Parts: sequence; C-alpha cells; structure tokens
Amino acid sequence: NQLLNKMYSWRGYDTRKILELDTGRITLIAYSNEEAVGTLSIGSDSSKGLFADELYHEELNVLRAQGRSISEFRNFAVEARIKSMRLLASMIHITYLYLYRILNHSDGVFEVNPRHAVFYEKKLGFTRIGPERICPRVNAPAVLLRNHFPYMAEQIKKFGGLTGNAPGDKSLYPYFFSQAEETAILARLRNCSI
Repeated sequence: NQLLNKMYSWRGYDTRKILELDTGRITLIAYSNEEAVGTLSIGSDSSKGLFADELYHEELNVLRAQGRSISEFRNFAVEARIKSMRLLASMIHITYLYLYRILNHSDGVFEVNPRHAVFYEKKLGFTRIGPERICPRVNAPAVLLRNHFPYMAEQIKKFGGLTGNAPGDKSLYPYFFSQAEETAILARLRNCSI
C-alpha cells in the first residue's frame, strides 16, 4: 500500500479508494533488499464482476458472451528509481502463469491511464477495447486494454529468455523467463497454497 500510494499519489491520483477496495485479490510484490519495489494485483472474474466493470461493463460483457474467462491486472507500480525491464517482465510473466496456466483464463484486462496505454500495446500486444473515461476510483482518465493469453504464450515461447538476443524485437517478451525457468516457476506456483 505504501508503494502504491507513493507511485500513484505523486501523479495526483486519489489512492484512498483503490487501497480500500482491493481486498480479495492476489498481489505480487517484488522486493529488493527487503524493500518493496514493485507490486501487481490480479483478480478473477466472479459473480461480483471485476473492478473494470464500473466503467467498462458493456465491453466486458461482450467478452463474457464470447465464452472468455476474464481476469484483470490492477495496481501495477514499480519504484521510480528501479529502471528494470526484467523486473516488469518478471512480474507480468508470473501473473500470466497463474492466470493462464493455473486458472485457465483466456484473457486479461487492464485499466490504465491513456498515456501508459501505448507502452502496453507496443511492448506486450494489448489492444484497446474501451474508450477513454474518467475512473472515479482514482479520479483520472482510463482506457481498457485486453490481452489474449494464448497470444502471450506464443510470444513467450518465441522470445522468452532472449534478453539482448532478439534482434529487431522491441517488445518486453525477450525479458520474460526462458521456457526452462517458466517450467520451474510454474511448478512452484502449483505447489503454493494460493
């Protein structure tokens, strides 16, 4: 919560509501020397819906009507002084493994500020499925992005673990884990009592 408050409030976002509302979700926290330097929460669609339903209920219902199993990424923050593509990729890769390979979800959605949308589109292949709206939880503009997990699986298989050795590829996928690392992490996730 301290990291989220620090990274979101300096941009003028109201963090009180997101910190209160984010119960019942799983949060991945990255540490460096016992200090939290990154956080990413995930949630599965349920009878209560997703947080994104508040602004994008119609768009999400289109995915549901197609039989897609949806999950959402939330509260992604990395300490500003940490300039690590590997950290970003690792956090996203681990959440992908849990959502896709363990829970068998087909799609992940992410409400982001429009100024960050291009990063996720270019670096991870997300697509916009919802127009810009004001998110009342943080009192800031948001767009809804979607990524189809089988697409991510293809990119990880093709580029994962190739940091610096994927000429011409400017995505984040070469910073993802290699297939051997993914297999080991997946085994550990399956043994966790999440």
